[in-house]
Formats: sequence, structure tokens, C-alpha cells
Amino acid sequence: MLKCRLILFLILLLSPLTVNTLSAQCPGDDGFPYWIWSPVDVADYTSFSFAASYNAVSGWNSIQGNIAHTVFGPFDDITMFDDNSLPGGVAGRTTRFSQAGKGTCRYMLDTCGHCMSAQVTYDAYVRLNANLIRQAAAIYGLDSNLIASTVMAHEIGHAMGLSHIGSDLDSCDSVLSVMHVSVNRLIECSVFNPQIPCDSNGVYALYPFRVGDYCPCAGVSCL
Repeated sequence: MLKCRLILFLILLLSPLTVNTLSAQCPGDDGFPYWIWSPVDVADYTSFSFAASYNAVSGWNSIQGNIAHTVFGPFDDITMFDDNSLPGGVAGRTTRFSQAGKGTCRYMLDTCGHCMSAQVTYDAYVRLNANLIRQAAAIYGLDSNLIASTVMAHEIGHAMGLSHIGSDLDSCDSVLSVMHVSVNRLIECSVFNPQIPCDSNGVYALYPFRVGDYCPCAGVSCL
């Protein structure tokens, strides 16, 4: 088992593994952009069961009430797809795009008065290393959809703006968040969903008020 675990050392995104876990048990702010409308729609085009993304979304919705997520809504705000070309050991990677970099309403007001700037999320792409996830499931004797759902939940956290925490050396007493950097530790410590209070408090810190409904572009400059 140890040999297999060393070969299949999994991390989520790319992050240093030398975090002081005594002072950083819960995820923090990974920096803008942030969502200004809700629900955030997740479009799952991966090779995993639809239940995987549904469970990931439900996990976040169940622990906080300020930013809702749906699966296959009208906007495809977060698009998930397989990418087995991710670098070695990386199970998932999230890329966020701001309104300033991608939106057609860049640096204009919407009808709710928000400026579509670099601080506002336009959409996000989530890539999953499906081969690596299935290998991990086989090694641990678990359903690959459970592992995929865990990775999806972690990456949705990044799409909201939450940071990594922890290291592969943490004891299970220190693995208190689905945003932990190591898939190995999440699996071994049975942390498959967003957690209260670590993950819920992280979301409330980023989104202290309920994120409102989508508002279309008003076409008025906010430069």
C-alpha cells in the first residue's frame, strides 16, 4: 500500500506543501475574482457519473447559504471536463476568468450597479485527471465517483476563491477541510465533502452576504 501511495501521490492544483498546519487548518482567501451572482451553474462534461457533481454541489449548498450552486443551469458558470494531461500527481485544476479578461460587459455596470471589473468572476474551468482519480479509487478500494466528487468539491471551492491548506504529512485530526491540498489525506481521513466549520467559515469570509441573482449588462461604463 505504501509503495502504491508513493507512486500515486495526488495533489489538487499546484501548491507548496510546507504549510504550517497548526496555524492554517482552514482555507482562506485565494484572491479575486469573486462571484457577484448566484446560483453559480456547474456544467459537468466529465466521464464520471452525474451524481458526482451533484453531490459536490450539494455538499457546498448544505453547509452555507450565501452562495448557491446548481448543476446544468442556464449559464455554465463552472465547466468541468476530463484532462488526463495534467502534470504528474495533479488530480484537478481550476482556472478562473474575470469579467475584465473575458466578459463582453468588461468595465461596464450591470443593471444592479456592479462594475464588471477584474475583481468579478466571469466563469471558471475545472479540469479533472480522470485516469488518476480512477487509479486512486482502485488503490483505496472506493467508488471512483466518490473520489471524483471529492475532487470536484475541492475545485468548486477554488472557483469560489478558497485557498489550499495542509500538507501530505497531516494527521487526520488536522484534516478539517475539503480544501486540504492532498487527495491522499482526504481519502484516508474520510473527508469527502465540505466541512463545518472550516469550509463554511471560509465561504462566509469571502461572501459575508447572500450573493444575489444575475443582472444583465447595463452598457454604462464604470472605468
